[in-house]
This record gives sequence, structure tokens and C-alpha cells, in this order.
Amino acid sequence: MIGRITRALAASIALGVFAGGSASAGPCVVSAQALRADGADERGMGGTGRSDERGMGGTGIIGAVTGFGSLCVNGLRIGYDAETPVDRAGQPIAAAQLRVGQSVVVRATGRGAQLQAERISLLPAVAGPVTLVDASAGRIEVMGQRVDVSARTLGTPGRDLARIAIGDFVEVHGLRDEAGAVRATRVDVGERSRPVLLAGPTREGPTGWRIGGTRVDTALGVASTFVQATGRWDAVSQSVVGANVVPVLPARPAFARVSIEAVVERRTGDRLSTTVLPIDVSRIATAGTNLVAGARIWASGELTTDGALLAESIDVDPIGGGEPYPVEGSLDDLRQTEDAVDDAHANDHDDGDLNDIHDGDVDDTHDGNVDDIHDGNVDDGDDRNLNDN
Repeated sequence: MIGRITRALAASIALGVFAGGSASAGPCVVSAQALRADGADERGMGGTGRSDERGMGGTGIIGAVTGFGSLCVNGLRIGYDAETPVDRAGQPIAAAQLRVGQSVVVRATGRGAQLQAERISLLPAVAGPVTLVDASAGRIEVMGQRVDVSARTLGTPGRDLARIAIGDFVEVHGLRDEAGAVRATRVDVGERSRPVLLAGPTREGPTGWRIGGTRVDTALGVASTFVQATGRWDAVSQSVVGANVVPVLPARPAFARVSIEAVVERRTGDRLSTTVLPIDVSRIATAGTNLVAGARIWASGELTTDGALLAESIDVDPIGGGEPYPVEGSLDDLRQTEDAVDDAHANDHDDGDLNDIHDGDVDDTHDGNVDDIHDGNVDDGDDRNLNDN
């Protein structure tokens, strides 16, 4: 195993994996059973996507990052560049901090192979202090929220729960299932000074509002709305207090079309309740028995005035809950690179191979450099380039 990373290697990693505007790579991978409405194009993203379409705000895409070259989300390849705004809970971050396995919300324009990101927002399912670790069961709890980890969960803590202790601050990306647990696609250690985060549908119970398994001390008016909440974790009341709750899909400008990754909660006739948005499947004549509770799906279509997705395209995961998501490339290669970077962090302190990077000499991928490798921006081989096809 490689023990250290030089500036040249670090630069080659960054330049090799971060070709933000390129759309020339192969198709993004989603291996699933495809259901299409009559006349719908591939993945149901045939609308113009223009920001002025019907006075609407282009295309909204919610899902896990599965590759780079451009940004791969939900089987769609989305161009982005050094000027594309990227944020976490409204706070700007470097685009070099994007990682495979992270959940994102992308506002995009264009259509088909010409999708271009106008904004990219991280959407962790939960970020906060760990309140339970059960390594043998592959499970942790974060602020009372159950998180299930599998062999394909990315991020060093995600593949070795022995590295996580109660009280550690972690950021978990993944899908909520029909029972409210998070199927983790990525787990990373975060900074304790950050505000805690939650994302998901809201539910009102006897003790107040909840997002998944976590109680949120706030006043909300509508149940089952997909939201993001930020605040402070109070261990005494076991709740997030002082919460600021905002809809994940903005009301203005509203999206004309959406593409989501979600889990089906239940089906009633042509209506699906999911962990992200309600879906109307009336246009899809072949929508059959696979659209059942627990199925993971990727759905695309128009966003209706009542906030539902009128589906033109649904891809049903044939694997079900066994794997968090399909990815491009080899996970073994990704693991090896991740181990190499971890070894470099542990072993290289004095000879300058990484110290120049620590000092910011190689500090920003968009400027042709590498952004803060010492604190995790280019820390995991599983994070960045999955386009080894």
C-alpha cells in the first residue's frame, strides 16, 4: 500500500477527477428496471429545463452522487464548473468538497445530455453527535436517528464503525427507508462546531414534530413536507432545539421538472407515498407490482401545483434494500486509494510532501490546485473518481 502522497500525485488526483464542465464521459450508471410513460424520452428529462419555462425554475435533482467527470446523480450527467455555487445548509463550500455517496440537491438548466448545474446543495440525512454505536449490527444512531451501514457505505468511518465513538460528530448521507431509518451511502466525521442537520419528511407525533427518528423543537404547519432543519442538539430533551426549517424544494422559483431518488412508503392506486415526494404514476401504463413499500426508485417528471411528481420515468432498484446505490467503477480500487491517503495523513508530517498542501500552496481544485487535503477535502479514494470504466 502506498504510504504517502506527493504534490504531483495530489494534483493529478484533483485534475483527473474534477472536470466540472465535461459531459464527454460515458453515461452515469443506474442499473434498474425502467418504467416509462408513452412518448417519454430516456429518464423522463425531455423538458427544456430553461429557467423561464412556464415561469418556472428549471430542473431539480435530488439524489446521491455516484460519479464525477461531470456530476452523476440519478443516472443523469450534470455539467458544473468553477463558478457553480455549492453550499451546505446555505453556507458556501468549495466544489472540491463534493464526494461520491453524498446526497445533493441540484438546480439545473438544459435538457438531456446538456444539463448544467446552477446550484449544488449538500443534503445530509442527518449530521450531529453519535448517540449509539452497535458495530456488530452495522448500526449507529445520530441524535436518536437510526443509521444502517453496509459494505458499500463510503467514507472511512462508514466502513469501520470501530472508529466512531458516542459523542463524535458525524455527517451521514443516504436514503431514509419506509420505516424512517437511514440507509447510509456515506459517513464522514464532521466538526463539532457545525450546526446539526436533518433532512426528510416531517411527521407529527404525540411528543411533537419529528424528522425520521429525531424530535425537532419547532412550529410547523404541514406534515409530510420534505424539509431540511438546522439547529442545536439538546441532550437533556433529546431534541433539536432552535431549529430553522426550510423546504428542500423551494416555492420560488419552483422547479418545472424534478428527478428524485426515494424509497416507496406505500401505494394507493396511482399515487405513491415516498420518502421524498408523492408521485403520480397514472401516465405509466406498466407501473406494476414492483412499486411496493421498501422499493428504491429513481423517478423523473413534471412537478405539479400540489407538490407531487407526475412521473414520466421510474427506475426500480432490482436489488432493493441490500445495496445503498449503484456506482461507476471499482469499489476495491476506491478502497485502496482511500487507504493510501489515510496512510499519507498518518505518516507524512515533516518532509513537505503534504506540508505544502497543509499550508495552502496546493489549495483549490478549481484554480488548478488541490483543496486542503489535510482536512479531508480530498481524503477518500472512494470519494471522487468513479469513472474507471
